[in-house]
Amino acid sequence: MEFKINSGYLKTTNGYFKIGELILLLVLAFILHFGFSGSVTLGSLSDSLFGIGTIVGFAIIVPSIILTNILSGYSSVFELIISIIGFTLFVAVGGMCIANNNMYINLSSSVLIIGVLSLLTGVLFLVDAVLI
Repeated sequence: MEFKINSGYLKTTNGYFKIGELILLLVLAFILHFGFSGSVTLGSLSDSLFGIGTIVGFAIIVPSIILTNILSGYSSVFELIISIIGFTLFVAVGGMCIANNNMYINLSSSVLIIGVLSLLTGVLFLVDAVLI
């Protein structure tokens, strides 16, 4: 098995979107972990598990896609499917966080920020899926 390094991938439109997605995912993960006043709860236990699972799962998947594209040099149908799923999940997480921010009084302001950044991440995944 021979690997050909394609460092030019990071300079393509698709590469820029993947780097943007990765940056937003890392920012979301850091806000989830540290918050503005300690760790963040996104509402109920199932809401928190759904949000944290989505963010951490895609924080693992996106670097894998970047590395795959650097090593092989081409996009796949898998990447398209992941982008569509990412759009769906991040819009759901964003909407859930914004709804929970209005519903629960004791949530920190980090939840609203996570909601807005999740929606932005979802839009980035959608544009990425359209451009693939």
